[in-house]
Amino acid sequence: MTTKSAKRVVRCIAIILPFAALMPELADTETLTSAEIISRSASKQCLDWKLIGVCFWLVCRKGRCRIRTTSKIQHNLPDLVVSTFPHQTPWLEMRAAHPDVRLGAGGGDQSRENTHSMTVRFKEAQVVGNPAVTLRNIFDVPFICRSKAKPSAMYFNSQHPLNNLQWRGHSADLQKSETWVPGQREIGNWPTNTWGAVYPRSGFIAQAEDPKAGAVIAQRAVDIVTREGQGFHYTALAHQGYRWETWGNPEAKSAHDCTEFGGRWIPPHPLNSRPGQCVSQRSVQWLPVSSEKTDKWQMISPAVDNRCETFGSTGEWSAGKEAKDGNYLFNYWRKYKCCIPRSGKYLRSVEF
Repeated sequence: MTTKSAKRVVRCIAIILPFAALMPELADTETLTSAEIISRSASKQCLDWKLIGVCFWLVCRKGRCRIRTTSKIQHNLPDLVVSTFPHQTPWLEMRAAHPDVRLGAGGGDQSRENTHSMTVRFKEAQVVGNPAVTLRNIFDVPFICRSKAKPSAMYFNSQHPLNNLQWRGHSADLQKSETWVPGQREIGNWPTNTWGAVYPRSGFIAQAEDPKAGAVIAQRAVDIVTREGQGFHYTALAHQGYRWETWGNPEAKSAHDCTEFGGRWIPPHPLNSRPGQCVSQRSVQWLPVSSEKTDKWQMISPAVDNRCETFGSTGEWSAGKEAKDGNYLFNYWRKYKCCIPRSGKYLRSVEF
């Protein structure tokens, strides 16, 4: 290389370096197994367990009735794992169970530029029951409500052939006012700070920052799953108000196995050969409707966050979270309220 050529190279580097420093740092491509998802779901900050009130029960035995109480608790559970991606989910077991479906328009393109210099991106979405919801001991708390999610169950898959047209913009959402009225279902504070709108619930979004695009698509997918009759092919995970629950496994052979899941353990009788017995008890459980203004999310890939937040914050949220392959995994922590179970007839509850 001549001296003149070397000087040209030095000048080019001097010009490029300042601009390279402004480019966002991309996280490494990552795939996760179910075991890794479980380990990243053990966040006590996201659980946010708290005592919130008292439940009252009418207990009658031998013709005599009394009022008894148990604690009313509230916390979140990582019910759903939501993956958003341009081609394949980063969750390896789900990738094997539900292989990539090539559907043409949109599915192969992660982004394109429009005339207003805003990046229009497309992502698929899967909503799956978190395998961690049945492992109660990973949270190390006195008692937790029972999750309504089924581990590893597929609740929504945008790559399913029956979701092809809807997820690519031809859904019934186009007839709803939320799609056309700005600010009705915005993630963030419209118009000063918005990541994007929940409606229309499709895979396309105009968003300059890819992590925020992945987050908005995740919120759209959960909005479908936590409601009934939404016009997509999916399994609803929804109920509002309160519901009776039966707790405890009559087949349990020890006090630990019985009481861990809400049963009442009757010890062996000291004077005869009667073995110990697990008696089922009843509880009441509340499950509020999901909302982009209050939902709690935890990114678990490509970055791992041990705290939960509601999407829509200001500032440099995307810093260090952009994936090279455009794949993102989030835990959706759903709020639960329940009474500690016991025998008797439930009367009412009071919150502090």
